[in-house]
Parts: sequence; C-alpha cells; structure tokens
Amino acid sequence: MSRVKILVVAEKPSVARDLADALPGSFTNEDTHYEGDEYVVTFAVGHLVQLVDPEVYDEKLKKWRMADLPIVPDEFKLAPRDAKAKKQLKAIHTLMKRDDVDRIINACDAGREGELIFAYIYETAGIDKPVQRLWVSSMTKQAIREGFERLRPGEELQPLEAAARSRSEADWLIGMNATRAATIRGRAWVGGVVSLGRVQTPTLAMMVKREREIQAFTPEAYRLVRAQFDPRYEGMWFEGDETRIFGELARAEQIVEKVTGKDGTIEKMEQKEQSDLAAARREPPLRLLRAAHAASRAVALRGQEGDHLPAHVLAVPVRGPGPAAETDRRDPAADRRLRRRRPLRARARPAAAATRRQRRARRRPPRDHPDRRRAQHRPILA
Repeated sequence: MSRVKILVVAEKPSVARDLADALPGSFTNEDTHYEGDEYVVTFAVGHLVQLVDPEVYDEKLKKWRMADLPIVPDEFKLAPRDAKAKKQLKAIHTLMKRDDVDRIINACDAGREGELIFAYIYETAGIDKPVQRLWVSSMTKQAIREGFERLRPGEELQPLEAAARSRSEADWLIGMNATRAATIRGRAWVGGVVSLGRVQTPTLAMMVKREREIQAFTPEAYRLVRAQFDPRYEGMWFEGDETRIFGELARAEQIVEKVTGKDGTIEKMEQKEQSDLAAARREPPLRLLRAAHAASRAVALRGQEGDHLPAHVLAVPVRGPGPAAETDRRDPAADRRLRRRRPLRARARPAAAATRRQRRARRRPPRDHPDRRRAQHRPILA
C-alpha cells in the first residue's frame, strides 16, 4: 500500500520551489511538480482557467448584433487560457485525482485573486477532496513552516472566493456587453472595436478628465508670505488650509506691514526625535529573501560597463551565509548545505586597449610603403 500524501498547489513555479525548500524531506523535480515522501508540490502559472467567450454558449453570438444583447449566461463556463495552460492544468488535475493524495492545500497567493485561481482549478478537476488554506504573506522558510502549522479550513475562505467570482463574472458581463454595444453604435465614426471594461473605462475617463483640466488651466498670480523668526526659524502665513493669496495681491503687503517687528505667540509645539539610531530601533529587521543564494553569486560587468573601471573595483568578494540568516530568522545550518561557488573576478579592459581591427591595421605597412606596393602589384605565376 502506497503512502498517503498531501498535494500543495502554488500560484507560480518560483513559489513552489520555495515551498519545497521549506517543507521537510527531499523532493525530486518532475517537471510539472515536486515529489516528496509526504508532500507533492505543484504550481499554476497565474490564471490557467478563464470564462469562455459568448459564442461558446450559442453559435449565433459570433455575430455582433444589438438584438442579442444583453448576454447573461445562466451558468458561467470555464476553459483553459491557452495550450500551455491546458497542459499544466491537466497535470494538476492528474495529481488531484491520484489515489494516494487524500487532501489538498491551497498555497496560492494570500488574496482574492489567489483564491480565484485555485477555485477554478479545483472546480474543473471534478473531485471532492478536503481542502486546507495556507495563508502567509512572507516566503521565508520560517514563515512557510509556521503557516503549515496553522492551516485554515477551506470553508473559512468561502466569502473571499465568492467575492473573487463576483468580480470575475462582473468583468465578463460589462466587458462583453458594453464592448459590443459601443462598437455597434460607434461603428460609423470609430471604424473599429470600442473596448470597454469595468476597470479600463473609468480609469481612462479619469485620465481624460485630468488631461482636459490641464489643457483648460489658466495661470493665476498669487503670493506667499514667509517670515524669519528669532531664534532662527522660517514660518509661512496660512489661512485655513491655504497658504497662497489669490486675487487681492496687495493683501500680502498689508500682512507683512502688520507683523514686521512684532512678537509672535506659540500656540502649539510638537517635538519629535530625529536620529538614525531612533529610526533603526523603530524599524523591524529586514526579511531577506534568498539571501544565501544572493551571497553565493558575484556580479561581473561585461562589455562597455567595465571599460573604464580598474579590475580591483570589480572584484566582488563572496561570503557564506552569516548574519543574514539570523536576521531572516532562518536556520543557518540549513543554509550551509547550499553549494558554495568560487568567487567570480571581473577583469576590466583598459580604456586604451586596442580593438582587433586596430591591432591588425598596426601590423600592415602604410599605403605608401614600398613593401605594400610590391605586394599589391606582385604578378600571378601560371
């Protein structure tokens, strides 16, 4: 009897690799998934499934006619986005239907779109297996392991899934119906498709409105009143939330005459601590993603980037995992298992170095040299 395993579905391949690195045991790369003793980690590539076009529901909808609007399906149908998505979707469905997989963990991104990606994959698989939700906002090993210790029931995220489906179906309804209606009505003066959408159309409307405001803007003169106080402090006159004086510009002169040489009254004072040390204490430690991987690589400049830099400037020392692992709260012993590479040393070409063509030209005699003339007029022997 084969050992029971848990299927983990990530949103993209890079996340699947991070999950496999954080989970216990060793994994083998099977192209479409990572196979381990306890877990099987697979991945989507963003949205693998999408809502089908209107003509899939009815052949007559291939032709755009106002009489067929609005198009509101009784039940929305799903289909793979393209051939590549279809291949990966089939691989995930095969893993979900395996007899040795007893439950599934939704490890897509923690949000509405991540919930929708998994919901469409699970729905098209046609299975009924328990689902748990991995909800993490950081992809460090420590955060992943803590997330697997407190998995949430899939039913707990049903409201978020419903919101994601509503958003997707609303986009489809508005886009398909509004685009067809606007294209049919504007065919005479546009001459092409008028694309409308739930997000696209109001965003473009905001941009057009702002552009018209800029074009219709008329410059208007205004004045600012600044004052120097003792001890050294520069203040600015304001009234409400406005510091500019429009219209009656002479009013600025009146304010200056009124306050010049007079004593001011401090009505409110706020004191804040401004120091790098205090800021460093307030800021949480950085979460360094793949710090050990980054430390095992060096950057070598090539081509014109290193033409005018000395070689010792471009030599990048490579160090093993040290304080970065502690800052990231990871296990330093696990990071030491990473294969250490020899440091790369970039060699800069001197600025005065000659090109191949220049070196070849130096070896040739000048055009007026006797040897070159003899070489050019050497007779050909039969």
